[in-house]
Amino acid sequence: MYTLDIRKVVPGAGVPIAAKTRTAILEKSAEIKTLPVDIVEWRADFYEDLFNIPELLETLKALRTALGDTPILLRSEPNPKTVKLLPVLRITQALILQLPTRW
Repeated sequence: MYTLDIRKVVPGAGVPIAAKTRTAILEKSAEIKTLPVDIVEWRADFYEDLFNIPELLETLKALRTALGDTPILLRSEPNPKTVKLLPVLRITQALILQLPTRW
C-alpha cells in the first residue's frame, strides 16, 4: 500500500471551501485554520471569477497565505459553467506555469 504525502502531511480529515467571492473564500479559510484539518478542498466551480485567470491566481495566492502549509486540492465539478474545455485548459496552464514551485 502506498501513502500520499503532500507538503509533509498524510491527508486524513478534509474540509471543502465552496464560495463565490475571494472575501467569502478567505473568511471560510480563517474558520478552517481553527480546526484540526489535514487538507482543504477548494471547490473552484463555485468561484465567480473562475475564468478570470489573474483573479483566480490572486485568490489562490491569498488562500495559500491564509492556510499556511495546509495542502489545497483545487477541484471543479463539470457543470454548464465549467464544462468549456478551452478555459479549463487555460486555468490549468496558468496554475502550472505561473505559480511558484513551492506550491
